[in-house]
Amino acid sequence: MTRLATPLLLFILFVFALFPAACASSADVETNKTAWSRIELESDLDAWLDWTRSTHPAFEQSVDVDAFERQIKQVRAGLHDGMETSEAWYLFARLNPLLNDAHMGLELPAIDSDLDSWDVEIENGHAYVLLPGPDEKRQEIVTVNGLSVREVIARTLPVVRGESDALRQRILELRFRELVTLNLYGGSPVEVRLQSTDGTERVVSEIKPVAAASEATPFSLSFLNSTAIMRIDTFEKDIDAEFASFVEESFAKIASEKATRLVVDLRDNGGGAHEVSDRLLNYLTSERYTPISAVRARVTEANRGQIPGAEPGDVVAMPYAQWVEPESRLDHRFGGDVIVLIGPATYSQAIVFSTTVQDYQIGLIAGEETVGKANQTAQVQHFNLPNTGFHVRAPLYVLTRSSGEETGMGVVPDIPISNVEDRPIAQVLEAVDLWTAQNGQPDLALQR
Repeated sequence: MTRLATPLLLFILFVFALFPAACASSADVETNKTAWSRIELESDLDAWLDWTRSTHPAFEQSVDVDAFERQIKQVRAGLHDGMETSEAWYLFARLNPLLNDAHMGLELPAIDSDLDSWDVEIENGHAYVLLPGPDEKRQEIVTVNGLSVREVIARTLPVVRGESDALRQRILELRFRELVTLNLYGGSPVEVRLQSTDGTERVVSEIKPVAAASEATPFSLSFLNSTAIMRIDTFEKDIDAEFASFVEESFAKIASEKATRLVVDLRDNGGGAHEVSDRLLNYLTSERYTPISAVRARVTEANRGQIPGAEPGDVVAMPYAQWVEPESRLDHRFGGDVIVLIGPATYSQAIVFSTTVQDYQIGLIAGEETVGKANQTAQVQHFNLPNTGFHVRAPLYVLTRSSGEETGMGVVPDIPISNVEDRPIAQVLEAVDLWTAQNGQPDLALQR
């Protein structure tokens, strides 16, 4: 059932959405079992589908239902007795591409939290790692326990959750150790074969992160003539304090350098929290803004207490303005031209930030259309399947950008730049200058 919320209920619901989501999950599965019967697997498949449909507020509008049902039939047909973790996961994961949302789908199985993650970069189907040593040269991970890493990536990339290869690749980079463990059937790596660019090979039993790489900051400030370039790769909440200092120091530096243009590079930003991105917007505008204009929410046991009169299963649709008031007095607020650089991998809160800049004419958006939709999903819930213990996720909310536009598209740039992911910043600025010369520079400063 869909209801139109009153303004009071609307406010209560969205205030609740600002806090961490309660996990709508079954108890963690405490078992060493690694093989299941067809009946157990079919029960898990049904549990996943039922939970997702009862959690997502607009499932049938977000998914090609006919294609999804056809894929479900193929997955069911592939189930059999004695399936082990890896085989079952890869079969279930065939549904991920049809969900077309990194906030929804089957996750890679978790591993022991005491194990170190591997700082891996994936390029063109190859996995690379920077290891400690005199030169700290990048090495390709060729095999793990004799297993071809290239084959594992090629097999897994198409079925990881997400809207694009760029987003799925990023998930594999962050969860690479889980990927290896899954393909080793739960075993631990004992022989990792690495290869340098000159063909030299070495074998290690563990990959230890390089301190410099693991501690590298996800944001930086640089200058090119009168342009300041601010690279921001995440808005994650755990870097909020560090980001606050970075922003304050950066805008003081931008003022001292008398930069007249600011490029905010979000090409590799996978999102995070609005509280973090608001710190940046605080320096770009003095006018109040709202990142969204409406929300559609599923009522569950997790939030029903916040919505009087609503019952689990209801879908509550409501207009909403979540107004943010920038500080009235702020040293070094930027008054020049603002360019936000986006690409296919720009995602989640980075998308919300970009639509806010675009809708309120705070700056121009340059680059390529995001693969993630301009109207993002949010308040991700998690669920553990009862037999396999596989982790799945789905959002409770679908947000509408502040302009109210609902096209189903990504963020469409004002200044289109092809192959923006592969271009150095100097080339990006040349493309922006060429576009400005041909189209003129809109006077956006009055909006700020």
